[in-house]
Amino acid sequence: MKKLSIIAILALAATSLNAQTMGDALTWGRTNYYGTARTLGMGNAVTAVGGDLGGMSIQPAAGAVAGYSQFEFSLGTSTTVTGAAYSPSYDLNNGSQQFGSVKNDSKTTFIFPNIAANFRFDTGSSYGLRSFNYGFAVNRSDSYGERYVSSGIDRNTSITGAFATGCAGMDPKVFHNYSNPYYDSDVYWNSLVAYGGGLVNYNAVDDAYYGSGELKTPGANPNEFNYAVPGNLYQQMSVQQSGSKNDYAFNFGMNFNDRFYLGFNLTLVSAYNKYLETFKENTGSDYQLFTVTPEYIATSSGTGYNAGDPYVGSETCYLGSLYRYEHNVSMTGINAKMGFIWLPLEGLRLGGAIQTPTSFSIVEKWGVRAGADFLDDAYSALETSPIAKNEYDFRAPWGFNLGAAWTYGTLGMISADWEVTDYSVMKFSDVDEDGNFIDDAYYRENQINKLFCGVQHTLRLGLEVKPVPFIAIRAGYNFMTCPERYYTSNGQKVTASDYDYYFDDFDSGRFTLDAGSKKYFKDNVSSLSVGLGYISGGAFYGDFAVRRTTYPKFYYSPYSAYIDGFSAPEARVTKSIVDAVVTVGWRF
Repeated sequence: MKKLSIIAILALAATSLNAQTMGDALTWGRTNYYGTARTLGMGNAVTAVGGDLGGMSIQPAAGAVAGYSQFEFSLGTSTTVTGAAYSPSYDLNNGSQQFGSVKNDSKTTFIFPNIAANFRFDTGSSYGLRSFNYGFAVNRSDSYGERYVSSGIDRNTSITGAFATGCAGMDPKVFHNYSNPYYDSDVYWNSLVAYGGGLVNYNAVDDAYYGSGELKTPGANPNEFNYAVPGNLYQQMSVQQSGSKNDYAFNFGMNFNDRFYLGFNLTLVSAYNKYLETFKENTGSDYQLFTVTPEYIATSSGTGYNAGDPYVGSETCYLGSLYRYEHNVSMTGINAKMGFIWLPLEGLRLGGAIQTPTSFSIVEKWGVRAGADFLDDAYSALETSPIAKNEYDFRAPWGFNLGAAWTYGTLGMISADWEVTDYSVMKFSDVDEDGNFIDDAYYRENQINKLFCGVQHTLRLGLEVKPVPFIAIRAGYNFMTCPERYYTSNGQKVTASDYDYYFDDFDSGRFTLDAGSKKYFKDNVSSLSVGLGYISGGAFYGDFAVRRTTYPKFYYSPYSAYIDGFSAPEARVTKSIVDAVVTVGWRF
């Protein structure tokens, strides 16, 4: 099970550039088809089926199969259900991880997963090309909505101590000697907001940064100090995310002898994602234990206190702090896809399609905020970074899908799809003034994508039964493997995060990955769907479907571990998505 650190103290929002990660690549490259209620109800196992425009993004030949023109649209809801449990930090040698009670949450959004039109033209020929079609379909291909909250009591670590560790080795003057340190210095943005927001204190005597949530006590030697959390910290982390990805497919299809159908898509892809994470901690009734002697605590103006200031030497109490990170992404892309459906004999249908990588242009904006509260409000501070903006290009995966279906006259059909998506080809790049691609700036990220992202296999199964001519009952199942992989090095497991941390050692050849050690994580995704359809004797038809997708457990740390022998706090999250879609359409 993958473990992620939300607030990557040494990397996240480090500068205004190059904030891309393998996690971003996997998110932007992922596809989760919606379409119409009919395709959703059959588990989107429609590579060999055709006829429904909701499957046009999966099978470009879908529109060529229909013996009529048609128009349809779909409405629905998407509900993300999460459960999060919090585990505080613990002694790795003498303790064990203890998760608290699960906090359940849900978020429902209204969706517009499909609208499409297809126009068929007969050639009048009795052999060869009998008809062709032009179509346009907007199909949702992924959703990003989720929300979860978890909380607990930590006795060993504080987010302020984690930020202080991130400041280690920095000259404190860098926080004061620039008119705009966010762009004029090479200091990490997290460090700037943590220092400016009062989360980090500086002791000039031993040249050490420590958290405002840590108590400073004399050490064994002169000019030496110890720093530790003196009491209970009530911590809460939350994540909210929204957004979607949609395909705008321009389609052309051909029907040869009512036996072989060929289709082509030119697809424009548009997506947006809004991500917000928040972390809070407070001392509660233990606040008197958190006594701070300000030395370089920053004021709200960001100037900070210096040796001659009257506040130096006086004491106050740390009450709590806030950290907030917001990241918004908008993307536009283009790809091409070709597919066929073949009816080699009565009842049997075979299909296949292949898609090029999607070329995306991405614009992302993000900002961070941090603040600390003290009993003496004169020391309280809040620091907000500028809004950073970055533009770059991204090549998403390519893939292909194969399918087979068997029809039982007018009684129904069964279908199966196999889809392969190659995530290892994902690449970040920039474009220079002459339009040439430059990927040197993303060499590190692209190497990690190439090594630790692999092939995802998706199995889709579908069933449609017509107990009476005007009613269809449907069911579907999906199973998707995880495309993320890991290796071993000298017998030790190496994940993408490990490789990133020791990147220079691996890139120089000092560390090597064991040959043949590549394995895939078993964080698989599955879904079940059911549906109901009405087929009138005239032009109108309507469908309804519900799909439940279950994701593997995942783990988030609100900040990195920073004390030898102690873990970071961690949240364990479960997630499922329930989609309900209604489709209405007309044939003409």
